[in-house]
Amino acid sequence: MDRNVMIGPAVGFLVALPAPDQRGRGRGMDDRWTGLLHGLVVNTAAPSDVLIRLPGLEDDWVRRAVPRRSDLPPEVVDAILAHPDRRVRWAFAENAEADPAQRARLLDDPDPRTAAAAAANPALPPEDMRRLPDRAHVPEIPVNDRTIGC
Repeated sequence: MDRNVMIGPAVGFLVALPAPDQRGRGRGMDDRWTGLLHGLVVNTAAPSDVLIRLPGLEDDWVRRAVPRRSDLPPEVVDAILAHPDRRVRWAFAENAEADPAQRARLLDDPDPRTAAAAAANPALPPEDMRRLPDRAHVPEIPVNDRTIGC
């Protein structure tokens, strides 16, 4: 059976869900809905509007798994970077497969752990690395003929 046909009813259900804050936090989801949502997270055919909604749900695994996908469309990345839950942004900052330029957008995140995860990216563009000591207010100290930050 075609994957798009199989996901169709599930997508309709998820898009029709009220916003998470309207449903009430703390209510557990039974196993069949948890399985459905976990399946949507890993489904490469899941549409962007579904992927944007998933991190707002109460399931912690879903909330952190979507930002760790390697194939996120730009509109989903934008939604993740602006997400109010720091854990969602942090999960994206730790995503080694994400575009380094997109991860660098989290260097100015208000959550220090998220900004630190973005700064720990070994593929961080050099121009972004150079501005990190200034953000941390690290003084420059002359050493011999060079100036370094400490």
